[in-house]
Amino acid sequence: MEKVFITGADGMLGASICRECLKQGFSVKAMTLPGRVVHVLDGLDVERLEGNILDTAFLDGAIAGCDYVIHVAASTTVWPRRMKSIVEVNVEGTRNVAAAARKHLIKRMVHIGTANSF
Repeated sequence: MEKVFITGADGMLGASICRECLKQGFSVKAMTLPGRVVHVLDGLDVERLEGNILDTAFLDGAIAGCDYVIHVAASTTVWPRRMKSIVEVNVEGTRNVAAAARKHLIKRMVHIGTANSF
C-alpha cells in the first residue's frame, strides 16, 4: 500500500485530505502540531505524528518511507502582514518539506495553500 505524509492534518482542509486519501486506499501519516488537541482525525485509521515543518530532523524521519507528500501546513494569520513567523512557516517550512521530499525521492509532492498563506 502506498503511503502519503500530510502536513497540517489537524486543520479542516488537512483532515479532509486525510479522509480522501484513506478512501482512495492510501496509508496516511498525519502531521499535527505538538500539544494541539485534535478531534478532526478521531476515528480515522491514520498514523499521527506530532511535529513542526520548521524541524528538519522531524521531517526527515516523518517522510522516510512515504511515497507522496501533501503539504497543507501554513500560517494563515493576516495581521500583522509581515510577521517573521509567517515567513518562517510559509516559506522556510515549505522549503524544508520540499527538501525532505527530494532527499527521500518522493514520487510527487503537492503543496496546497490559500491566499492568506501567500
